Order: sequence, then C-alpha cells, then structure tokens
Amino acid sequence: MSANFNKIKEIALSGRPMTTEEQELYYTLTDTEMDAISEIYLHSVSTNDEKAIANEFERIFRKLEQENPKAAENIAEWSKFTTVDELMQHFHDSSVYNLNEIMVLILQDKSVPEKVRDAVVEKLYEKNMGLVHAIISKYSRVDDGKMSNEELEQIGRVSIYKAIDRYDVSKGNRFSTLATTVIHNDIAGLFQNKVNKQRMNESSLNDLVENSKDGSGEAREKIDFIADPSMTPAEKLAKEAEIEQLYLVLDKLPPEQKFVAYARFGLAGVERKTQNEIAEYMHMSQANVSKIENAMLAKLKVLLLNTGMY
Repeated sequence: MSANFNKIKEIALSGRPMTTEEQELYYTLTDTEMDAISEIYLHSVSTNDEKAIANEFERIFRKLEQENPKAAENIAEWSKFTTVDELMQHFHDSSVYNLNEIMVLILQDKSVPEKVRDAVVEKLYEKNMGLVHAIISKYSRVDDGKMSNEELEQIGRVSIYKAIDRYDVSKGNRFSTLATTVIHNDIAGLFQNKVNKQRMNESSLNDLVENSKDGSGEAREKIDFIADPSMTPAEKLAKEAEIEQLYLVLDKLPPEQKFVAYARFGLAGVERKTQNEIAEYMHMSQANVSKIENAMLAKLKVLLLNTGMY
C-alpha cells in the first residue's frame, strides 16, 4: 500500500470526515485502496456508534437506578441477570445495551445526541423486525392483496415509533408487549379503512348487534346479504348505501374495538374468531377481549341510534 493510503487509513480509523485536502489525497489512491478505506470507514463509524450508545446506556441506567430502582431491577431480571451489578458487569463485554427497554429510555431522553438517537432507532427497529413481520404475516393471510408487505412494514415502523412515545418503564411492562398492541391496532386500522371502501355483501350490523346474546358479544349466525333477483335497481342501490353507512359507523370505533368487531362478526372477509382466539392474537387475556367487545357493542348501539339505523 502507498504512503498516501496509510495517511488516509489513519483518518478512516478515527471515523472523522475528511477535509478538502484529505479528499484530494484520497482520490489519488487506487480502486483497491479506496475500497479498503471504505470498509475501514464503515467499521469505524459503526464502532463509534456502538461506543456512543454504550455510553448513553450506562448513563441512562445509572440514572434509572437512582430515580426508579424497581424499574432498574426489572430490566436486570428481563435481561436474564439476577442483580443490577451483574448486569452492569456484563455490559462491558457484550451487547446488553440492545435491550429494548434501555434503547427506548435513551430515545425518550432529550439530552441524547441526535446521531446517537438515529443509531438507536435503527437498532430498536432491527431488534423488533421479527415482531413486525410476525404480525404482518397474520394479516397477509386474510388481506387478499389489499396491502403490500412494504405498506405493512412501514406501518409497523411507525407503530414502533408510537410505542416509544407511549412506553412507561415505571409500570413494569416489557416494551414488546406495548409494541405488539400498537402494531396490531395500526395494521388493523389500515386494513379496516381499506375494506370499508369496498361494497361487501354483508347483513345489517343492526342484525348482528340485535342477535348478540345478552350483550355478551357471543354473536349468533351471521346472515349474508344476497341480492334478491326480484329487487329493483333502486332497492339494490339503497341496500348498498346502507352497507356503506354501516362501515362508516364501524370506522368511528376505537382501533381495538374495530378489530374485535371485524374478527367476532367475520366482516369484510375476515375469518370469524372466538374471544380466546382474539386474545391469543392480540396478546391479552380473554377477559380483556370480553371487556373490549362489550364496550364495542354498547358504542355501536349508540352510533346506530344516532344515524337512525337502530
């Protein structure tokens, strides 16, 4: 390698940007030397980012130990360590700072440098990519091509950003639990908004609510709307308009209630599910699903009354 290469290599190892003069020197290198410098630069920048994140990890964690010792102990337990001291001891020799909760706390701290925040955001998203794809795959099976994987993945990324803002470590919950709920709700909302625009041959939601057993949400058999050959064009249009109005009413429900409505009633091609199936799908208890369903039914009745459809 040339003398110029060794000079530029030192700069690349530091990870700092080259000056104008150093750039001119860089362009005198051979293609092989330039490729080698590029690899060194990428490694150095990555290493510097890792060190910066590690520094913020230690600062945030020490701050958490003082302000919320219980949360610090929870994080130690979640990372498979028995004590906070053991966690910090291991921290110097591993990538423990990739722990979800610590990365979120770094992002919630406004004093963290922007460059470090950007690096942490990407690491957090990469760490939770599997979660996003797992949820996407479930929707893809019933989506029938309405949404592309790219569209779903983008919604998943935005959902993780939302979860970062909402996460409260003092509650003692894992970040992934909150992220799962937010991703489910956002993708369900996107899915439902798309299918709401389609004219589906569904029975009146009034019938669905009326046929619920004591408001418990145990929906009885759904009667599909099948166009009667004897119906006049005006009657068919009126029926289709009613269906459109029903989906507009559904769209006014909160995301969780909308998802439960579609899944319980089997609307718009979504496979009907039991409360236990929905609970497993949404990572919550069956009791919580039941509460959501009861609230959904109560709100639907009010909305339908307001529109004169009930």
